Amino acid sequence: MTEILKLRGEKARLLGFPTFAHYQTSARMIGSPEAALKLMTNTWDLLMAPTLDEIAEMQAIANAEGADFELQPWDRLYYGEKLRQQKFDLNSEAVKPYLELNNVVDGMFWAAGQIYGYSFRELDDVPVIASEIRVFEVSRNGEVAGVLWLDLFQRTGKGPASWVSQYRSAESHDGEVLPLVALHSAATPSPDGGPVLVPWERANVIFHEFGHALHMLSNGADYPSLGSITVPWDFIEVPSLLNERWLLDRVVLKRFARHYETGEPMPDELIERVEAAAKHDRVFSATLNFLGTAIVDMQLHLMADGRQIDAISEEKRILEELQLPQAIDLVLYVQHAFHTFNQEYAAGVYTYLLSDVIAADIAEAFVAAPGGLYDPDMAKRYFDSILSVGNTVPADEAFRNLMGRDPDPGALMRRFE
Repeated sequence: MTEILKLRGEKARLLGFPTFAHYQTSARMIGSPEAALKLMTNTWDLLMAPTLDEIAEMQAIANAEGADFELQPWDRLYYGEKLRQQKFDLNSEAVKPYLELNNVVDGMFWAAGQIYGYSFRELDDVPVIASEIRVFEVSRNGEVAGVLWLDLFQRTGKGPASWVSQYRSAESHDGEVLPLVALHSAATPSPDGGPVLVPWERANVIFHEFGHALHMLSNGADYPSLGSITVPWDFIEVPSLLNERWLLDRVVLKRFARHYETGEPMPDELIERVEAAAKHDRVFSATLNFLGTAIVDMQLHLMADGRQIDAISEEKRILEELQLPQAIDLVLYVQHAFHTFNQEYAAGVYTYLLSDVIAADIAEAFVAAPGGLYDPDMAKRYFDSILSVGNTVPADEAFRNLMGRDPDPGALMRRFE
């Protein structure tokens, strides 16, 4: 860690930047490490009081059960689940009967058709490496736009995560070349070949990754070097985070979230409990667990000017200054902070927060439009301004073309009011 930070600092100085944090943010939407830190620390301050309240509620549950200890980080998942059940009468098994995987896929395809005019035709004659992989010809308004592979099941040798791969970028500088995109996940196959039921988190991440796939399939840049995956790293998650909003939409849930045995749609009272729990849990980036990791990442790289840095002791100092509550654990401590020490996310863990802010801001504009999440004018403006332009327009300019202003930092926290 010391060597990596020292070499990064030397690299930044050679390229004319005072620190590696300044070098990394110079080509990103945020513009500077100071702006990123301001966003993170302001959000930290807003989240401190509700986090302490939640810890107190969990401590009360523990005390009522006879606990004679103060909550530690390793207690939070256990008592957090008890708190969610107490508040919302909801656990992960409550919604699974309504989330059959094929219906989840049909729902996200249907929403993409309603919003952007996409259609999906399954192909049966494409070679695949596993029989459960499905392949679709993707069209938009009658024109073929690309090919999508759905590789959604766990199997031996395949990792447990969810992600999107772009096998080939769209391009048109020397004849039209269509994009080839694959969406991977790791749902557990049914042992008897029956319906595959997934928890809400799995359905949500599939919608999330499908947002990345739509970004790649919509790419209208002439050159691959200006395509969807070349946008600034703190903007690349915006289409995927925004696409999650359609899973929570009642139109989609009522139409596709149907009980695998009875065919009945998810009841309104269950949807209301899911919505309430989603507000309570917030999103990944709007937690002290994440923000602590992101702030440490940025602070370490602000020190990275070629000096020797003891990352572990500096992390300890930073967390003490932040007054990290005792019961909170970081998502990643520096000893295993893959993001901090890889190339893309170095001085860039904040990017999840900024992308969440931008996605929440755009979602508010959809909701405020006459047609809500399906408003055709808003959908066209979003497609033309952001989804299809790749990196041919600077990200901040693309956002202003859509919204007529800079992002509103308050949009994310308004989601959870």
